[in-house]
Amino acid sequence: MEAVVLAGGVGKRLLPLTRERPKPYLPLAGKPLYMYAVEQVAMVRSLLDRAVMVTPPGHPTPPGSLPSWLDTVEQQGEGVEAGLATALKRLGGGEEVVVSFVGYLARPNTLVRHVLDFYSVTRYKLVLALAPVTRGSESFGFVDADPSTGRVLGFSGSREEWMAGRGRVFAGVLAGDPEALEVLAGEGFVEGINTLARRGLVGSVVWPGEWLEVGYPCDLLEAPRLVVEAWAAVISAKARVARSSVIQGGVVIEEDAEVGEGAVVEGPAYLGRGAVVGRNSVVGPGVVLEEGAVVGDLVSIERSVMLERAEASGPSRLEGVVIGDGAYIAPLAAATNREGCTVVAPKTRLGPRATLEPGKTYT
Repeated sequence: MEAVVLAGGVGKRLLPLTRERPKPYLPLAGKPLYMYAVEQVAMVRSLLDRAVMVTPPGHPTPPGSLPSWLDTVEQQGEGVEAGLATALKRLGGGEEVVVSFVGYLARPNTLVRHVLDFYSVTRYKLVLALAPVTRGSESFGFVDADPSTGRVLGFSGSREEWMAGRGRVFAGVLAGDPEALEVLAGEGFVEGINTLARRGLVGSVVWPGEWLEVGYPCDLLEAPRLVVEAWAAVISAKARVARSSVIQGGVVIEEDAEVGEGAVVEGPAYLGRGAVVGRNSVVGPGVVLEEGAVVGDLVSIERSVMLERAEASGPSRLEGVVIGDGAYIAPLAAATNREGCTVVAPKTRLGPRATLEPGKTYT
């Protein structure tokens, strides 16, 4: 058995967050996005003879450390097809290959195992993981499958067919033999799956757990429910948490993070290394503060993500905001997105009394 972590995409749909680094290298709760796919593959490490991660063109060295059993190779060309072709050239020609795509989160952490279990008891040359559509933003492909056998009847990359919130989409993991993957690499991902499906060679298995595709910036707002445990606080001994602060629910506080006097942090929430929550601020559910992010005094923030070294000064009220690395929001800002989302591009500076409107990107 061989494994591929497909991390070769640059993430055009995630712009402007990917303006200076590719999608797989974006942080999510303190680790690069690609690590979630690596951890999925690590769950079947005992079955693997070889594993390789395909890195984005022009970015051959991933941030952070990789396990010793995982090789890397820089993708040659663009698109999923190029990533698969690059991986197949590097692998040793095993009889079975499992592929985990970066940008898909699953809980529990057993999606790869789930696909392999189904693949091992069927005669399909290719098996796709599927997930029910839950939001209109999921966009990698609608899969039409026979509910009784799992046989895939067709695959479409068009959003329009399932924007109404019905049906199932590709969930980011597949398993197959090298010949099947060569078809996908040669004909194109969607076209290749349909070629094999017409011959009755593609099966599917539905993922029963929680699932999320991180395809657009606002998808990051859904991540805390999958990556932060809901019931317990985990606080580093090297964090500085004021005695008068209140920490409740699933909250992760990394080393050198700081929570000021009178602050309230309610989970699920993540405070990365060196992150700061100022005095008398309220960090509500669904907040991720990446390394060095700063929430000033008297800020109320919930269902929001602040990337590295982003800063929001108080008093301010922020809800449903994705703030890029190094961005700054001056005092008296207001964003109240009960369902929608506002994006602040990396290194953007917003002046006092900014009103952040739903659906807008500030650059």
